[in-house]
Amino acid sequence: MSRLTRFVVIVLLLTVAAFATQAQDDMDLPQEITLNEITLHLPEHWGALLDPNGMTLAADFDIAAMAEEENPQVPDDPVVMRFILAGVPYGTEPLAAVDELRELLGVEADGPEISEVEFAGVTAAQLSITQDDATAYAFGRYLMDDLFLVGTVVGTTARLEESLDTVQAIYASAEASLVPLFTDELLERAEIYSSLPQSETEDGFPIIGNPDAEAKVQEIGSFACPACRLFHEQVYDTLLDRIVAGDVEFTYVPIASTGNVPNGVYAAEVALCAAEQGQFWPFYDALFVVQERGGTAFIPSRIALGVEQLELDVDAFDACMEAGEKADIVEVAETFAREYPGYTGTPAVSVNDTLLEGFAPVILNAAIDEALGIAPTEETAPDDASAEPTDESTEESSDS
Repeated sequence: MSRLTRFVVIVLLLTVAAFATQAQDDMDLPQEITLNEITLHLPEHWGALLDPNGMTLAADFDIAAMAEEENPQVPDDPVVMRFILAGVPYGTEPLAAVDELRELLGVEADGPEISEVEFAGVTAAQLSITQDDATAYAFGRYLMDDLFLVGTVVGTTARLEESLDTVQAIYASAEASLVPLFTDELLERAEIYSSLPQSETEDGFPIIGNPDAEAKVQEIGSFACPACRLFHEQVYDTLLDRIVAGDVEFTYVPIASTGNVPNGVYAAEVALCAAEQGQFWPFYDALFVVQERGGTAFIPSRIALGVEQLELDVDAFDACMEAGEKADIVEVAETFAREYPGYTGTPAVSVNDTLLEGFAPVILNAAIDEALGIAPTEETAPDDASAEPTDESTEESSDS
């Protein structure tokens, strides 16, 4: 085995070692394996697992069992494959597979040749680089109109030449296995939302909760913002309890200029179009939950599944999206955020127009209690209760 190949394999093994036990429990080799939203078919002696970055690894040995060992010994001349999904930005026409692979890998026009190949009935782009006795292949093809699969293969030249048919067959076997937008739990929560008062501001920002509540909570947020997802995960459940109790009226101001997840404007438009059918808040939940999928979080294929799950009028929803009018609300929200006193980034949470310094539950609840005239308790805030919003407002939206 060349030093290059051994180094690559060892790095991959060390990277996934901490996650190997969980991955092994989720697999029953040799069978059909679904990881990271793709399904692969592997030969008996091959193994696969999900690495910490959400990429699927496959190898011609039991990679999960190997990574569990205290001092893993890499077999001689292994063949290792790595797969990653990439979403095609909403509103852009898919490129030819050759051009898409070149763009994703950052290959210059005068760089290594990328050719179109066909194997096992699948048309794909292929790049091959050979250095001494080590060879690397890169493949790329569309699984859906908006979902592109990139696969890289590393090994010694001799072993890859022996295994090329097998490698291509594994790559050709890949199928999309999209995680639905709505889990059963989120579908149950959609029923809770349907029982609550809902409206919108003059600017079109969604409102939920008792309009007569003394505590008016507002979030300036972005579905593309990881800190906003943190707010949703750690704080929103407590806030929803108070909304349901009638203590709070909650307004969401949907911007998209913060965060780094692609299709942020599109995600906001999706939720606002769902609002026309009374379903903004279920999408508010689901879009933050699925945000962790990164570049494939807000792809139209997944959104279409969500529209079906909520049994929306598909024609009306599509017409709303095609009109593009909800993007105007996002633009108005951007101006509103920039002009809001004290705004520095998302999530920006305020109670009765007073911006909070942090968004931990204890801070938010204390402000709500004060608005309701409830005397504070003697409990002290935890060390991280003053967590500041992440200032991502200077980051360019990935929809640009």
